[in-house]
Amino acid sequence: MNSKVFIFILIVALIVSAGVVLFYAKRHPNPYFRPKRGEVALMSIFMVLLSGGFSFMLAQLFESDINLQKSKEEENSVIGAGAANSDAFDSPTPRRSEGGGSGGSGGSTPDPSLPPFLQK
Repeated sequence: MNSKVFIFILIVALIVSAGVVLFYAKRHPNPYFRPKRGEVALMSIFMVLLSGGFSFMLAQLFESDINLQKSKEEENSVIGAGAANSDAFDSPTPRRSEGGGSGGSGGSTPDPSLPPFLQK
């Protein structure tokens, strides 16, 4: 990972976080209703952690070498390989008619398209 990108994004995120924390600390005009120091400190720690995670995620995203054309070609080749080998899945096997229905004798001739273990 290139640390220059990470550091730049982290500095920008920390400046934004400092603005958010200052707004949070001074948001109410009455000092009685403003958050206490511990609450502001907890908010600051939370914002620093969010800034670090956000900057790390963006740095990884910016430095990844995603080639959309190559991934599209790989997707098409996988789809093409599946379509070329789909002769086994062309049509579902026809259902056998069970004995006992109308049609003469109780037995039926085995269907040659069925595998041997399904033929009775």
